[in-house]
Amino acid sequence: MRSGLEALICLCYITQQDSEERAILYTEFDHILAEAYAKRVDQWPDLFKDIDLKQRREDIKLNFERVKANYPVRDFWAGKIIKNGRLREMAQQVGLRWYYDFMYWFASNHAHANVRSAIEVMHRSADDRFTYNLGPSSVNTQHSLLQAYHCIVQFFKLPEEENIRDLIARYAALSEKIKWR
Repeated sequence: MRSGLEALICLCYITQQDSEERAILYTEFDHILAEAYAKRVDQWPDLFKDIDLKQRREDIKLNFERVKANYPVRDFWAGKIIKNGRLREMAQQVGLRWYYDFMYWFASNHAHANVRSAIEVMHRSADDRFTYNLGPSSVNTQHSLLQAYHCIVQFFKLPEEENIRDLIARYAALSEKIKWR
């Protein structure tokens, strides 16, 4: 759920305006990541001693040098555009702040080992056995998928726009009926 929501926020942000520039920043960020991964490989030289990485390292260095000025924050693809706030600011700009403030952080409980995550996924049954409730909620997943689909349909001006509006309206009506435990 968390990575899906993060991807949705990024997709909405990219398609909101200046789409070509933002899409380039998003995709070229891979060169920043590749350089960071190469440094991690260097920390474990014995594991990679039998693999010829010379050409790959040259390619990584060349691409990194070409794009690094666009990434003042080395772990955030949109740092050139969003100076402060990172993903939270991005969510604010695309109207998904509530999802960031609540759903993203609730989903973080499943991404990090902590007492909250244990409480949410482990249950003791009446016969003293533990059961595990793992995976994303189907309601949250459906909503995120609909939002992503809507964003794609609008951006590419696909003929399904009317269908997606109908799906979102039906989902909204259905979600009003859901009783949360």
